[in-house]
Amino acid sequence: CGVDRIFPISGPSKRAGTNVYAYGVNFVNTTSLQCRFGSTAVPATYISNTEIMCSAPPVESSELASMQMTGYYPQDMRGRLASFEVSNNGQDFTSSGLEFLYLEDIEATGSSRREGPSRGGTPIFISGLNFVNNTQLTCRFGKETAPAVFLTSQAILCFSPPIHGKNYMNSVKDKPFPLAVSNNAADYV
Repeated sequence: CGVDRIFPISGPSKRAGTNVYAYGVNFVNTTSLQCRFGSTAVPATYISNTEIMCSAPPVESSELASMQMTGYYPQDMRGRLASFEVSNNGQDFTSSGLEFLYLEDIEATGSSRREGPSRGGTPIFISGLNFVNNTQLTCRFGKETAPAVFLTSQAILCFSPPIHGKNYMNSVKDKPFPLAVSNNAADYV
């Protein structure tokens, strides 16, 4: 088998379970199918002969280090790069050279508002810790997602999406929905 790319390429370190999709060739539907993050192997779920999914195992905070990452801001962040490889038999792993970036877990500690008109466009400032400026920084309003605007590693800005359907004809205040944020558009807190 061979692996060409993975998505997402990053995830939280302490909260385990980022669903990482690996794309490549010749994956086999077997109980021995595995992904390896660094030295830790985990079972993989077969989707097709070109796609599998596996859950990233947790990493202890003590394993994170200060690192410089091009394409991320702040460039000086705490994280850890782990090699990512795949095996059909649990013994012979690929040598793709791909890496998964473990980031410090984000924390959302507050928001400027929890209500707004159903037409959307309400600006919401979210405070917290460990926000990263990348293209995967998003907010989720119920089932709808919206890109977030990075302000600092402790603050982001999101605009609420329009809420359609008969259950949301009035304001968000009448039908509140959960607000969550993610550094990788996959793991929301």
